[in-house]
Amino acid sequence: MKDQKVFDVIIVGGSYSGLAAAMALGRALRKVLIIDSGEPCNKQTPHSHNFITQDGKSPKEIATLAKQQVEKYNTVKFFSDLATNGMKTENGFEIRTARHYQRHSTSRRRCRMGSDKRLRTFHPKES
Repeated sequence: MKDQKVFDVIIVGGSYSGLAAAMALGRALRKVLIIDSGEPCNKQTPHSHNFITQDGKSPKEIATLAKQQVEKYNTVKFFSDLATNGMKTENGFEIRTARHYQRHSTSRRRCRMGSDKRLRTFHPKES
């Protein structure tokens, strides 16, 4: 993804919750970007338990299948990198990433953050 594009929604984190949100938004024909570092919080968990239809599978297996299903929606794009900064802009929000030093923008004025402890320092601020 070389060009900066404006999305309706940017989701930071491509595990279960991020993929579920992206699927719903993709079905609603929203332009969605998922920025994912590939380092899920549950990577140390060997097997899923009490997850209906997925009991005993590894988190990676579950996320891989979910991603394959979400990839069928052509309005959902994926970007592999670590989101490092979020900033409120005049028209929405801008998210910057670590390795590729890219900026991704939203056309919306609302921001929803995940509960992941790694995102606690990831606060959109006034531009």
